[in-house]
Amino acid sequence: MRFDRRPATARRRISLLAVAGITITALGAAAGCGRSDREQALDQATEQVRQRAALTEESISGTLASPRAPSDQALLDAVAGVAEGGERHAIVFERQVESVDRIRLDLAFDARSETGGMARATVVVRLCVRLTGTRGPDPGVTMTDIACGRIPENPLGKPDEIVGLAG
Repeated sequence: MRFDRRPATARRRISLLAVAGITITALGAAAGCGRSDREQALDQATEQVRQRAALTEESISGTLASPRAPSDQALLDAVAGVAEGGERHAIVFERQVESVDRIRLDLAFDARSETGGMARATVVVRLCVRLTGTRGPDPGVTMTDIACGRIPENPLGKPDEIVGLAG
């Protein structure tokens, strides 16, 4: 007499898949363990604004290094357009031409993050920086934290937290 082992094998596979699913779920829950939903949302939004600031710095550096970059007010307008456009979404709240080839922008980056845990949380953060750079092959772009000045209303609303470039 021969047993058909397929049903037992199928049951074992289902059991293994169930154990694997429970393990993955438990590991996912443990990743946020000990951190409130608000803290997790704050971390996510902070990472978003810092990434956008870094992308803006890189993009503006490329604009300033371009041999076709304009000078004076046209340079300032071009660089402000780069900061506000694309995935960067910076809010330019102060801008100045420091010399024919040197610009200064004060920028704000806002981001909202939501978590869907037990105590659902939504957080809006703001990062304010001063960006300076010089037109030419070595633009020497620098970005430093500054106090947030008068910033126009934005669609995300008033920030819950002001964060800096460094963690």
